[in-house]
Amino acid sequence: MRILKIDESHGFLEVIPETLDDLWHLERIIDAKDVISAKTTRKIKGEEGKDTERITMYLDLEVEKSSFEKFNEALKVQGIIIGGKPEEYIELKSHHSISIGLGDIVKIHKKTIKKYQIERLEKAQKATHAQKLLAVCLDDDFAEFFVIKEFGIDRKGVINSGKSGKRFEEEDWRKGYFAEIAKKLIESNQNNVLIAGPGFTKDDLYKYLQDKKLKSKIFIESCGNAGSAGLNELLKSNKLQKAIKENEIIKEAQLMERVLLELGKNSGLVVYGESEIENALNARAIEELLLLDSLLVDKRNLAERILDLAEKQRAKVHIFSNENDAGKKLEGFGGIIAILRYKMY
Repeated sequence: MRILKIDESHGFLEVIPETLDDLWHLERIIDAKDVISAKTTRKIKGEEGKDTERITMYLDLEVEKSSFEKFNEALKVQGIIIGGKPEEYIELKSHHSISIGLGDIVKIHKKTIKKYQIERLEKAQKATHAQKLLAVCLDDDFAEFFVIKEFGIDRKGVINSGKSGKRFEEEDWRKGYFAEIAKKLIESNQNNVLIAGPGFTKDDLYKYLQDKKLKSKIFIESCGNAGSAGLNELLKSNKLQKAIKENEIIKEAQLMERVLLELGKNSGLVVYGESEIENALNARAIEELLLLDSLLVDKRNLAERILDLAEKQRAKVHIFSNENDAGKKLEGFGGIIAILRYKMY
């Protein structure tokens, strides 16, 4: 995300989304009744006897709803036209949709800019320039690839070793397995690569890669499983810190692990559910608030009321992505959890 301007006093934001994550963030930041100003195109009827033509326009749209379309790499914003240029083509009060893509300048006019919205934009801007990590979690049977981004994980495929098939009959079956992995790593063009897994397969792969033309910095770690189970184990631990620092998804995994430990101890320092959270807010007892991102869409009024109260009480707020393992666990608790300063009951 490139932030061009934030003017809190006038409720004005101007940004350029640079990654798909940025479009996803904007979906969460844009509210109904906001006014979006952006470039779009619209079909205009030609004069009699002439074909319809598509005109480039700059529209001011009062937002009704927005939706992130990942596969189209766009944020679709629907609403009512309240202004724009060229004026001769503007149909005021008519419905229209603007498709915001990567590199588009977006101006957002809001009645009030929330603190969490500014923090989210600033984190997105920082994440654009943060290094990503390609993780390979493998054993003798298969290797699974993941790109760990600031706010989520992209699965990038699986390579089977062929250990139980024809390749196993060959003495150098690992050579073919490792060659396929090395090819995928080179094609990924990532600066940082983590090799992890149980046993010695990861160590053998690391040695194999030393002779290859791999420009990436390679880290190696142990975990109990290959694939996503191994990756989740690493996210909960501190083992990824040296490979990728200040990453939101790692923080989320570790926070959820802390929550589960406190619940397991029955310490009374964790509460969840809307009524319990509001009671804790009224008692000014919340130290850290964990909120699922999707609540800002599904239950926006509730989510923003709780966020406003938490921020006024200087509680630390963490907004979790609902696309990773920690977010899915948070969803199981209703999408909102509080870690308390002290035991209430």
